[in-house]
Amino acid sequence: MATIFLRDNAQRNKMAYGFILAMVIVSFISLFSEITGVIILNKLIAGDFLEDATLDLFDNSIQAIRILYIITFVGAIITFIMWFRRAYYNVHEFALSPPQYSEGWAAGAWFLPILSLFRPSQIMKEIWFETIAFLRNKTSNCPIEVPTGKLNLWWGTWVVGSMLGNISSRLYSDSAALYEMLNGYYLDVAMSIFILISGFTLLQIIKEYGALEKELHIVENEVAEDSIFYEPTNIETEY
Repeated sequence: MATIFLRDNAQRNKMAYGFILAMVIVSFISLFSEITGVIILNKLIAGDFLEDATLDLFDNSIQAIRILYIITFVGAIITFIMWFRRAYYNVHEFALSPPQYSEGWAAGAWFLPILSLFRPSQIMKEIWFETIAFLRNKTSNCPIEVPTGKLNLWWGTWVVGSMLGNISSRLYSDSAALYEMLNGYYLDVAMSIFILISGFTLLQIIKEYGALEKELHIVENEVAEDSIFYEPTNIETEY
């Protein structure tokens, strides 16, 4: 059995999980603030009087939540891609068939137009399929199936939520009319719901794959122990 050399991914798994969890919590808070924004704008459109202090408090709260969301979002993106790339690097070490892409694509694919809509999802599925195939070939301790439904749910809600966010940001920047601001808030509410679903699903995916990574290291150690007793013969020394 050929020796495999895996890079530890446990710490990156914990960091990604923590930042994504923080982003999900902030997104949940943001959802309620956006619903509040919808209520306030509907009252203003209906001609109801609201004190300036109330509007200022809401505006300051929204700004603070958005800053917090940006911080957690950037942290989640960075730590997730770090974990994602390391996981795909390890796939190159044990895959039963050659992976479709180089491990650099696990990071680069996120930043390329059009390609970012489908390549990360393809790589995530390949990580899971190759890992399950390898563990089933090497050990009986591989109780789970590839969570295709979760992978599709994670990616589909992420793409839709991201698109809604882009549309909403254009509405805010292009006009100051109350009706268009209201439409922007409606889109924000929808975006937050999709991102929350995507985030919750991704937390499950990372947690479940973390258990598989532990199994991979067990197999790695077993292979390393077996290789101690292997003595190569007929080694060619001429080049």
